[in-house]
Amino acid sequence: MSKLKVVFVEDGGQASQLGIIVGDIVISYNGEVVNSKEVLLSLMELVKSHPQDIVPILVQRGGSFLSFDASSKSLGVKLEEVLEEAQEEKITFKANNNKMTIVDIQMPFWSMVVFMVKAAIAFIPAFFILSVIGTLIFTFMFAAIQ
Repeated sequence: MSKLKVVFVEDGGQASQLGIIVGDIVISYNGEVVNSKEVLLSLMELVKSHPQDIVPILVQRGGSFLSFDASSKSLGVKLEEVLEEAQEEKITFKANNNKMTIVDIQMPFWSMVVFMVKAAIAFIPAFFILSVIGTLIFTFMFAAIQ
């Protein structure tokens, strides 16, 4: 499921006057949950065809939810669809005596696949180098025994 993030607010526009800022996540428009641009556009068209004095908009800012009362005219914002996982911190670290432990990794599936392929490719030269070093050590130890 995706959410709509405000990526641009027009100076002097309705959203700017209401206090909506870049980074806000649109949760609902006129009481209906918004989870894509298509849903928001259809809700806005419905409101325009049946104009009301006030259209409630609920946004998430950080951990807080804020409600704004807008009119049915254009908000003056640019929105971008983002995955829910992208809203959260991808890697959380816990520091303990200068040690760092990765607690949680939240990544879209294909990003994880690319990460794993890159890690596997990076492992190949390391494996080769460690094999050569191990062979040399084993050869010298075997030669020292004889």
